[in-house]
Amino acid sequence: MTPTAAQRLRELRALLPTADGPLRAREPIRQLCADIRLSRSVDESLQSAPLQAGPLNSQGVVVRALQRLNTTSPAYVRCLVAQLDAWGALERLQGPGA
Repeated sequence: MTPTAAQRLRELRALLPTADGPLRAREPIRQLCADIRLSRSVDESLQSAPLQAGPLNSQGVVVRALQRLNTTSPAYVRCLVAQLDAWGALERLQGPGA
């Protein structure tokens, strides 16, 4: 006897993960990986200061500002870097000449 479409649909629905199933359990791990990538990006940014730069070197000024912000509010720096990464990704999606 072949199953009806409704029976087959019920069988397929039973195979799907529930709201509290495996996909939901994966979210904390995904968030942790994103936090690690962001922390690594912030650390690389803070260590990229030019060695022999003058006091008005733009890259040196930005790195010093990020270092001071990071000591005051690390959460703000991580939020700022995440936004800059998102803007960079959107700019790359626009392609050249946009």
